[in-house]
Amino acid sequence: MNDNGSRSMGYNFAIIAFGILLFVIGLVGIINNHSFRANAVEVQCEVTDIVKQGRTAWFQNSHAIVTYEFDGQTYENIKVGTSLNAAIGETKTILVNPADPSKPRDPVGTTSVPRGTMIVGLLFALSGCLGVYLYMKKK
Repeated sequence: MNDNGSRSMGYNFAIIAFGILLFVIGLVGIINNHSFRANAVEVQCEVTDIVKQGRTAWFQNSHAIVTYEFDGQTYENIKVGTSLNAAIGETKTILVNPADPSKPRDPVGTTSVPRGTMIVGLLFALSGCLGVYLYMKKK
């Protein structure tokens, strides 16, 4: 095997390893979110502000700042993830874990990011496998 061939195989195995890593990170996220949802309670909140973060207009995340009551206590100025599509003054549903009610989550955003990470990881792993297959076929 020449140096270029071994380098090519190394790149393919690195791509496969990176894909597997992304897949595992996504899987851990899904398991974490499933565990959170199993214990979470739906709570109504009022959106008090929308904060945009990012360097440019093209790459900005909007976070809703909310106020809600849970178990007799009021939680104010709490940031909820980027998926809570809301306007100031609007009432929305959030998920609250009774064990840690100060860290609510958006019901929509708890599944979309880990699934996307898993899909991207799978695509990387498959492209690396295709590279190995094509190299072995050429040889």
